[in-house]
Amino acid sequence: MEQISKAKSISIWIFIIPFITINACLLLITQFQSLFPNQEDIIHNTFPYLDGGASISRTARPYPSWLIFKPGMFLTSYLLIKYWIYNRNIIKFFNQDHSKATYAQKIGKIEGKINWNDKALCILGKINGLFPTPGAFFNFNGERYKILKAEIGNGLGEIGEVLSDKLEIACGNNNSIKILEIQRQGKKPQKIGEFMLGSQIKKGSILSNV
Repeated sequence: MEQISKAKSISIWIFIIPFITINACLLLITQFQSLFPNQEDIIHNTFPYLDGGASISRTARPYPSWLIFKPGMFLTSYLLIKYWIYNRNIIKFFNQDHSKATYAQKIGKIEGKINWNDKALCILGKINGLFPTPGAFFNFNGERYKILKAEIGNGLGEIGEVLSDKLEIACGNNNSIKILEIQRQGKKPQKIGEFMLGSQIKKGSILSNV
């Protein structure tokens, strides 16, 4: 982690140092013109960053501008090399030892079963993480219902209680889940408004964790 912090710090200075160097040269050649022995190098009647008259070449090459420009660029080059070294070490640090790698077990359907005692955020994570397959589901009256889309609500009630006619269900941590799209076992996916027209799951029903 120390290598990452150093790389982040250097990346900021890689931007700051050239910015300061170039603007210092620009200030020198436009505001301190008497310091330039060759008056042909002076830039007149220009709007820096707008008209293109003060290019880096015209600003930094004349004496004494290059006394600022060259050290600034040498320092930037040094920081770029350090940045590359730190990033190379970070890659080595995170390089996986393939001899210790193991295969993850296949996610089973049972892992998608919703426990209404869980926090709403955890349940929503399961719904989104297991979509579209195997999917997060609950059982009601012996039938399986897969939740396809949902959002967190703020309804309060007994855990597993259906709080509204739009199938908002109370869960742990005094939050709720609002189901937006659902699929009854053996049926096609439905928006919650269409589903609730003929559903046996009514307001006040309790969805158990069985």
